[in-house]
Amino acid sequence: MSPSRTEIRAVVAGRLRSWYALEPGEIADDRPLAELGLTSRDAVTLTALLGEVVGRRLPETLLGDARTIDALVERLTRERPDGHGAPWHGPGADRDADRAAVAVVGVGCRFPGGADTPDAYWRLLSEGRDAVGAPPDDRREAGPQPAAAPRSDGTPHERTPHGGTPYEGTPYEGTPYEGTPYEGTPHGGFLDDMAGFDADFFRIGADEAAAMDPQHRVLLEVAREALDHAALPVTRLAGSRTGVFVGISGSEYAQVTAGAPDAWTTAGTAPGVAAARLSHALDLRGPSLAVDTACSSALVAVHHAVRSLATGESDTALAAGVSLLLTPRVPHRAGALSPDGLRGAFDAGPDGTVRGEGCGVVVLKRLTDAERDGDRVLAVVRSTAVNSDGRSGGPAAPSADARRALLTEAHTDPADVDYVETHGVGTPQGDPAEACALAAALATARTPDRPLLIGSVRANLGHLRAAAGIAGLIKTVLALQHGEIPPHPHVVPTGTGGGLEALGLRVVTSAEPWPRHSGTATAGVSAFGYSGTNAHVVLTEHRARPRPQDPRTGPALLLLDAPSAERVRAYAGELADWLRAGPGVRDADLARTLAGRTGRGHHRAAVVTRGRAATVEALSRLAAGERSPHVVTGAADCRDGAGTVWIFPGDGCPWPGAGHELLETEPAFADAVERLEPLLRWHAGISLAEGLGAHTDLSSPAVAMPVLYGLQLGLAALWRSFGLEPAAVMGHAAGEIAAAVVSGAIDPVTGARIVAARSRLRARPRADGPTPSAGRPTGSADGVSQRELAHMKGEFARQLGDLPAAAPGCARYSASLADPRGARYDTAHWEANLTGPARLPEALRAAAEDGHRVFVEVTPNTAGPQPPAGTLVVPTLRENTDDALAFGTALATLVVNGVRVPDLRERLAGRIEDVPPPRWRHRRHWFGEQTPAASGRETVLAAADGEHRSSA
Repeated sequence: MSPSRTEIRAVVAGRLRSWYALEPGEIADDRPLAELGLTSRDAVTLTALLGEVVGRRLPETLLGDARTIDALVERLTRERPDGHGAPWHGPGADRDADRAAVAVVGVGCRFPGGADTPDAYWRLLSEGRDAVGAPPDDRREAGPQPAAAPRSDGTPHERTPHGGTPYEGTPYEGTPYEGTPYEGTPHGGFLDDMAGFDADFFRIGADEAAAMDPQHRVLLEVAREALDHAALPVTRLAGSRTGVFVGISGSEYAQVTAGAPDAWTTAGTAPGVAAARLSHALDLRGPSLAVDTACSSALVAVHHAVRSLATGESDTALAAGVSLLLTPRVPHRAGALSPDGLRGAFDAGPDGTVRGEGCGVVVLKRLTDAERDGDRVLAVVRSTAVNSDGRSGGPAAPSADARRALLTEAHTDPADVDYVETHGVGTPQGDPAEACALAAALATARTPDRPLLIGSVRANLGHLRAAAGIAGLIKTVLALQHGEIPPHPHVVPTGTGGGLEALGLRVVTSAEPWPRHSGTATAGVSAFGYSGTNAHVVLTEHRARPRPQDPRTGPALLLLDAPSAERVRAYAGELADWLRAGPGVRDADLARTLAGRTGRGHHRAAVVTRGRAATVEALSRLAAGERSPHVVTGAADCRDGAGTVWIFPGDGCPWPGAGHELLETEPAFADAVERLEPLLRWHAGISLAEGLGAHTDLSSPAVAMPVLYGLQLGLAALWRSFGLEPAAVMGHAAGEIAAAVVSGAIDPVTGARIVAARSRLRARPRADGPTPSAGRPTGSADGVSQRELAHMKGEFARQLGDLPAAAPGCARYSASLADPRGARYDTAHWEANLTGPARLPEALRAAAEDGHRVFVEVTPNTAGPQPPAGTLVVPTLRENTDDALAFGTALATLVVNGVRVPDLRERLAGRIEDVPPPRWRHRRHWFGEQTPAASGRETVLAAADGEHRSSA
């Protein structure tokens, strides 16, 4: 049998402690092994030892690739036996066309007109708005200058999505800006706050931030926004085969830093570093490359990302394009810019393009993987193609033949294509060449009532150069998601564009639904570089398979995290304001989406709530720093140390109705109770389902002990349904029976026999007094005489028979033994458990000495002993509290305090929805300028009242 994750962790932690004299609390699963002292020589020794544990030879490079205990455990439990690290579910060489499809699962954008979120971008597009206008005020200063100066008090700006308005009609329209980089070019698609950057979030110092090309900065932020939109936790991506493919062409910021180079400026402005910087920030181990093919850079990057996914080189990919506008004079003087600022692609007289700037990122996964993982699929990439013009007439004379060949290669059936998002550069030669290529490749057999629909986002934003393709791709993804093709502004249907209808083409001038000629909405996206490199992507809508309704009806768990407690509170306030505005998102959808956004920082808060009003109130109180029931706050400090211990107390009976509500809200609990029902009926003569009822008499041990046993096993099953496993179990009195079952030492049938025999003996009237109580006070034997004790032990042993010693399982601590470690769980042990004193404080101290810091009471809360210093004890249920809320709060307490819940997003009910991400905290960073100091202080949030017991 392969070793468990817990066993592998124990082997590694044990060696590290013995080699380097480390305390258990110093060994965190996500801390690099090198920081713990592991040398290259010891790494070879440890690799050989682990090879013996897993039963196969391991590569000597194992600890070079898996640098933490977490990574090592993941590698050893998911590898093929040949040791090459390919997961069993990895891509095969025989994938068919459908399995090779790639899903777009998240997008991030920052485009002109305030299109800073997918929702804001869609509003701009669907309303046909024009985001092109005059440069912002501060860009009219001499020399390449950024936007958005800090406030007068030095505090940072907070970027908020807004609906942009055109610059036409402002005092700056048509201004020549003599002596500036914008001389003679009064029009463009500009971003707000180009110099602003949240360097603190990315842990980048002020000097390095100022030396960084703003293109790198905006890429970092937008990539994080795209992952948030996908609800893909960055902690899951860390160390994974996630590729980064960035379209970027040149660095105009290098002109700013050239006069005073320092240690940061070379890397800060190198285009090739843009992708590497993102891989470094997120610890991504797949391919990381920058692509420069001029205007087609971003779409070529998408092409390489799709290929990387198809071959299995990457399991997830970020494809991006970024371009910022610092010096527009060169194309203006070359005569490439439109003199009137109107983006006339395919209209009566295209006379040049208008430049714009922006950044877009898409998150890609294989479609089969995305569906398996429960991702939200926005659209599907069916194919991509890239080619070159070859020996054409030069950048100003593109090859229609090459473009036609590209489209033919990308599309398997031209008649299926409903719409093409064109390059649409708006030049006298470029537009006709593109129209002819589209007609020849995709429109030859079309009838007048089924023309090929076309449009170009350049009419809204201007030409974004290296980011042009990603802007068009995201536009098309959103159009497929919304089932509507947005309008293309600024078209005069005569002159140069007058022959489009004859070619079987039509520009979409007003919003219209997808024709779905093939039954599935299908689109193409083109980008053509003046380098001669052409790219095309084919997209289709995604029709999700119906998902079975989640039977869980419990409260929602909203998880927030950030680098500081103040940021956590601020985001809680932002969410409360957003929810007050009335979006239709359900609490369960909000919970699942937020669970996919973890990894922003160690400061955390969790809100466990039912209903919109309660959610808004709890978030508002969290934002105000007020304590609130079922709100937990703190810092994830990896305090679980050697792992979580599950405690199974038995020194008291549950209150009537304990756990009953979970039968309705938690299927895992209900299923466990259903499985135990026949066992307890047969061995103990009771119905567990009835025993959990609110009116059950639990005064007799004959009822209370079997009910406690079933309740504890049901709660253990509920914890396990969230992916949690105990590193060790601890039991005392009757609770030790369930502990033995959960540890794997005995099976549930044996446990039912033991609890039935024990409960019958404890329920017998004594000769000198009343029937014993359901539970036994810790450390006593209920005043039973030695003669009666001997009789009980003998009768107990007779009923149990000769039980074998415990089977292997997780670590065990027994409160029945003088030395709590290593309970055997044979007949002699259960005799001692029945009649001997319970030593719970000693067992807790032993576990704490072994490095355990977090304890979960798998039972209704009890008035147990004071926990050892530096530990946390979390009860699963609380009397006079809704069971589902109590369990949710217990789960929240563990998560907030750093206990890892694997795949939490997938374990929560609900769907991924558009939820606003936290606002960035921008400060101005510009080379040669003094960065404003941060204002205010960050304070640590206090934990909610009564949510757990801890000892500092």
